[in-house]
Amino acid sequence: MLDTRQLRYFVAVADDLHFTKAADRLHVAQSSLSTQVNQLEAQLGARLLARRKRSAVSLTDAGVLFLVEARRALEQVERAEAVGRRAGRGELGHIAIGYTPSAALSGALSSVIRTYRVQNSDVALHLAEMESPEQLAAIIEGRLDVGFIRSLKDYPDGVSASVIRQERLLLALPADHHLADKGEAVEVGVLSDEILIVPQFDEYEGFLYYVAEFVAAVRPTPEHVYPVRGIPTALSLVGAGVGVALVSESWRSLAMANVVYREIVDFERIVIVVLAHRTRERAPAVLAFVETCKGLRA
Repeated sequence: MLDTRQLRYFVAVADDLHFTKAADRLHVAQSSLSTQVNQLEAQLGARLLARRKRSAVSLTDAGVLFLVEARRALEQVERAEAVGRRAGRGELGHIAIGYTPSAALSGALSSVIRTYRVQNSDVALHLAEMESPEQLAAIIEGRLDVGFIRSLKDYPDGVSASVIRQERLLLALPADHHLADKGEAVEVGVLSDEILIVPQFDEYEGFLYYVAEFVAAVRPTPEHVYPVRGIPTALSLVGAGVGVALVSESWRSLAMANVVYREIVDFERIVIVVLAHRTRERAPAVLAFVETCKGLRA
């Protein structure tokens, strides 16, 4: 296999057509330069330079052809070195990102990506919407690098989480609801006669925990609880006047027709959005993304 040092030495001599001048420019001994070029010719089995007196040389036919390829090879090596250094600094690579709808609506996802891409525009970002348990499984299996999820009491082995954003919980009401007319916070105690639209999720912690706690806080126990698949469906039914629903404040940014939001008295809860990632992550691009998230905590 050819030595890049031999290629550089040969190109230098070919440029100057003089061993002494090339050695001076490379800051090496002329004898060392001559030895490397001789070894290159021996390895190729071809004479590349026609020697003359006083270190002057000329290119042979083989040397002319080889010079073109030697320059290309050195340029490719330089490009490879540059790519390696940039990848080592986290400036190149790809990141697979999972997120929940609320993380997108809260602005946490867009804020992080916008800031990250200012310094890392050449890193490819692949985004996938999925619920928290699926994200955690994908991170462990290596299908995701990071995930924006609701905070949990405990995380699987090998997964760590960094707090990104905190949000309040609000009550979504039909715009023409009598509790919405007052424009004030709503007391939990007055919701017993309401139809509570309850979003369901494939998770046992996170937002589902707050929903269960909210339903339990309504006394007397409401007679009508309407389970639905997710928050968008719940808000659609609220807008249709079917009932009321508990949502995180990020959903307020969704322009849902005929829906208003009110704070809830005696049920002040904070939900936390975290960035889940592998504890022993080694990819520089992913580590840089995690650090960007930590720096934008709100």
